[in-house]
Amino acid sequence: FPVTIDEAIFSGAVALCVYHPYIDELPISMRSRVVIVDLDHPSWLENALQEATKLLKNSFVACSESLINYDQMHSMRRVICFAKEFINE
Repeated sequence: FPVTIDEAIFSGAVALCVYHPYIDELPISMRSRVVIVDLDHPSWLENALQEATKLLKNSFVACSESLINYDQMHSMRRVICFAKEFINE
């Protein structure tokens, strides 16, 4: 089972989330698979499930930014480069 929003989206799921600034930082292709919920609204779950059902009619296609940021082969290269720069400072 996916344990993060990122894993859920890359697995093809839609993520139901309360708003957090983290969502604004997601690449557009991933952000389009997030349904923001308002837990104070009495029918938040019903509304979210309806929106998720609509989104699931289309498969998730990762944009290049998503692949660069979240694909392990790409992201680990970035981490290693950052670590090398940090060590050399």
